[in-house]
Amino acid sequence: MELKTDDFFVTASWGLLELLADEMAAFGIEVTGRASAGLWVRTDMAGARGICLWSRLASRVTLHLHRAPADSADTVRRAARAIPWEAWLRPEMTFRVRFQGTHGDILSPRFGAQCVKDGLMERVRSQGGAEPIMTPDQPDLPIQARLRHGQLELGLDMAGVSLHQRGYRSEAGEAPLRETLAAGLLYRAGWPEVAKAGGDLVDPFCGSGTILVEAAMMATDTAPGLFRGFAFEGWPGAVTEGWPAQRAEADERRKQGRADSRSRFRGTDMDGRVVAAAWRNIERAGFSDRIHVEKCDVAEWRMPEKARTGLILTNPPYGNRLESRERAAELFRILGERLRSEAVGWRFGLLLSESELGHQLGLRSRRQYRFYNGSLETTLLLFDIRENEFRQPEQSLEELRTGIPEPAIHNEERAAMLANRLRKNRRHLRRRINQAPDESHCLYDADIPEYAVRITQTGEQLTVTEYAPPASVPEKAARQRLAEVLAVAPDVLGMDPGAVSYEYVRR
Repeated sequence: MELKTDDFFVTASWGLLELLADEMAAFGIEVTGRASAGLWVRTDMAGARGICLWSRLASRVTLHLHRAPADSADTVRRAARAIPWEAWLRPEMTFRVRFQGTHGDILSPRFGAQCVKDGLMERVRSQGGAEPIMTPDQPDLPIQARLRHGQLELGLDMAGVSLHQRGYRSEAGEAPLRETLAAGLLYRAGWPEVAKAGGDLVDPFCGSGTILVEAAMMATDTAPGLFRGFAFEGWPGAVTEGWPAQRAEADERRKQGRADSRSRFRGTDMDGRVVAAAWRNIERAGFSDRIHVEKCDVAEWRMPEKARTGLILTNPPYGNRLESRERAAELFRILGERLRSEAVGWRFGLLLSESELGHQLGLRSRRQYRFYNGSLETTLLLFDIRENEFRQPEQSLEELRTGIPEPAIHNEERAAMLANRLRKNRRHLRRRINQAPDESHCLYDADIPEYAVRITQTGEQLTVTEYAPPASVPEKAARQRLAEVLAVAPDVLGMDPGAVSYEYVRR
């Protein structure tokens, strides 16, 4: 079978798209378009297989087959019938249709999937082939269909099962961290550079060990997909030609990476049951000789003996894992005391669902990033643990400075000034943005004294960088002005409010 398509759609969780674009560039793969859920890329089959094998951030890789106008059940069936399914499906193979979107008389994804199935079956019958079997679980051919703005896109899911499922984690704690998100946190915290320099990684709330294992995989150049299977392995030979050599190369890189890496990995957790689960996950990942975990209460936490400087990165208990915010605040006050005592000179990253709780640490964050852990919005706070950055922990939760306030307008006249300036700046930059949509464009940089922020647009992403306010500006006023920026900017620029990332810097 001759395959001419070279277009693939690579999806990732919200907050990871910019990192995914960087990863594609590192792979030498061209990004041809961006959407809210992922990136369109142009590569060959070997490149697509390489994404499945090596991407630490991608959720799915879809081989694009067909795009057609569709505004009814009949047009969806005709679009599906146009694809030569007989080239992909043998009689003993199973398939599944995952349908997204509604339009016209396609009122539900379930009905849309049925229409695609009908078109597929009509095509197979017209070619005299035996009908394949549709199954909801682990199909040989996972079909992806997306209907949006009257356009139907059809493709094949190369991996079958989401790429975050590496194969090593069969047990998780109460608030599991997806492997892809753990990798994103490690990238944002600068772990690749720390590992290259031989630094160590410590996780004082290690849970089931996901951050530790992902960090060890990065440090040893272990492909995240090396120990799992992919749907495309059962497809026609033109898809898998050269695949054994790619796997063999990845295995050689892993062996060399293990020989070269000098990093060590230590984790602790207050819950002995999740520590036991972490050990089992670590053994399945093949890192029981490099990662050590043990039960330890945070009040007794100490830096491991002979630990070199490096990165402390953790996903502490929050949300459903603690009974109250007061208990969480006390936990972070204790953690902050231990960090200030034990970890001067280290980098530190903390993932929280309520970023204001980070102020209980008595440390000053240098940067913040927003992510979603499943359906839960979280913030990654990054710190450099230095004595000149220590400060008095907050005592009252009501008085805490929130890192990312809820978007809101507190002063209509002031907000209108910001909106007018953004519209004016965008008009001046419109041609440049259209010519280079994937580049970063600064739309605003503290143009108005009341709003000390920088606003940049990259594709469909907005980044709001807040400058530290002068001492003359009350903290409450600074929070209200940032809330107005977060409300005004996406609305004026026609961007998804969920596609706004936040940073905090000192000028």
